[in-house]
Amino acid sequence: MDALKPFLTNIVRLEVEHKPMFYIAGVKDGAVSKVKLRRAALDQQRKKLQEQEMAEQQKNTKRKESEEEDDETHLDTWA
Repeated sequence: MDALKPFLTNIVRLEVEHKPMFYIAGVKDGAVSKVKLRRAALDQQRKKLQEQEMAEQQKNTKRKESEEEDDETHLDTWA
């Protein structure tokens, strides 16, 4: 900085600016938004599959419970 001092005028006041060195003016391709949309679509599909699996499991447990109840009634009548 001392080497440039003869070329500069007297500095009266300094202001500190907290700005980054580089600015991003725009995005050439919307690749980031494409990835976010794709991820959101995959998440929705996963949630739907999980909900379907949970529904199937509940149906299976209800069937098993009803079968067990039927078996008990038949055992009682045959005994």
